Amino acid sequence: MAKVAPKGSTLEPRLLTLDDVAAYMRMSKPEFCQQLPELSRQGFPDPVPVTGLWDRKVIDIWLDRASGLSSERYGFHAPEPVILDKKKLNPTKRRSPSAMRRYEGYTVSECLDDYMRWFRAHRRRIKETEYQINARIRPHFGHRLVSSLTVHEIRKWHEAIAKSPKSIHVAFGKPRRYGKPPSTPEEKRKRRSTANRDLSILKAALNMALRDGHIDTDVGWRGALQFRQVEVSSAECLSINECQVLMPFLTADFRELVRGALFTGARFAELSVLAAGDFDDRAGSIYLSPSKNFSDRHVILTEEGCAFFRRMTFNLHKNDMIFRRADGEPWRGSDCSHRLKIPCQLAGMRHVTFHMFRHTYASLLAMSGVPIPAIAKNLGHHSTETCEKYYAHFTKNYVVDSIRNGTPRLGIDAHIEGDIRGGKVGIRTNRRDTPVPPPEPRRAQTFTRAELLKRARLRGLTGYSHMSKQQLEQELGL
Repeated sequence: MAKVAPKGSTLEPRLLTLDDVAAYMRMSKPEFCQQLPELSRQGFPDPVPVTGLWDRKVIDIWLDRASGLSSERYGFHAPEPVILDKKKLNPTKRRSPSAMRRYEGYTVSECLDDYMRWFRAHRRRIKETEYQINARIRPHFGHRLVSSLTVHEIRKWHEAIAKSPKSIHVAFGKPRRYGKPPSTPEEKRKRRSTANRDLSILKAALNMALRDGHIDTDVGWRGALQFRQVEVSSAECLSINECQVLMPFLTADFRELVRGALFTGARFAELSVLAAGDFDDRAGSIYLSPSKNFSDRHVILTEEGCAFFRRMTFNLHKNDMIFRRADGEPWRGSDCSHRLKIPCQLAGMRHVTFHMFRHTYASLLAMSGVPIPAIAKNLGHHSTETCEKYYAHFTKNYVVDSIRNGTPRLGIDAHIEGDIRGGKVGIRTNRRDTPVPPPEPRRAQTFTRAELLKRARLRGLTGYSHMSKQQLEQELGL
């Protein structure tokens, strides 16, 4: 790596990486990482958010302030001018040379890069995970050594995310916008859920570093726990009547795709690549290729579903796609939102997403008495935990009927002589010899003629002024 020019000379680019900053400060990378916590306490600027790079101009301003040459302010942590003392920056505790070669210099940013290389090969949601890392994890911990992390600072960062306002997405190149801080219980729950996802990514990357031998202990993050009871286990679904009302307002090509989702419970990505050869008419099933969880499955179809796919695959080659747009092009992920927004408004329904058809399929199976393991197998879940979390409250015969029909009748509720209540209801006493008082006769409520006339006027009766008291009571039902 080329040596960085000293302060005051022309340097391009302006944003510096960790190696460039260490060379700019006339230090080696391990030495700079060791001294960075002490430099941060003295006001050394943080890296630029999202990018994780240092601004050279901000570092120059900090050096001028630290040496007392200037009092100009800069955008990060404006500290009081201090005099640098290299003796105080040297750590008192030294590791052995072998430990130095093994552990020193491995930063959290490098740990996140290693984790994302593994994540791209084994997981989905790559763009979302990269955004979370670059927006909230790398700017805060990217410059730190993995071995220098503590539970206290991770817990403090985790709680700060839960209290921070939600960021508003803007066009590329425009400044970031933020909403109001969370105030309602639902807003606080959502921010805590976001903080839990960020903490899960950070701990997953650090645990991988531990398994790979870059660190010898996990005491720096093991005690950082997630917020509890912030995940909502409610799955929105449509009723059969709502599905029937929505169908006429959909376009002809998109209507077939929605029917396929309601008959199979498949995801949009699975249906968009479905070929005619994936339908097995003899077995009454449809084959779905690996998508989200890298596992394929055969979905058992109903008679109505078999008739639908038999019609859709008629006179098609086995490699032909079943679902296509009206222009012959394959479906894309951006085709769902605008094709559902207007039909839902025309049908007078709430906002519907395409994934709700998958929940509708599972909910209808659960309400029909299909066991949870069968639903999980058709949905492609590796275990029944997800189905039990979202759809177990629909299964009447799975829980309710099992308890009511499986529990033996005890036969101990019959009245026995000597019971405290004596077979009567509403008697509260602990003494067996206390005589039960006879119930007092209920007195009939009486009304004056003036009260009856007022009631008749309020009820809107006609000709009530010429009625007798008995007639008024009969008309008013008293």
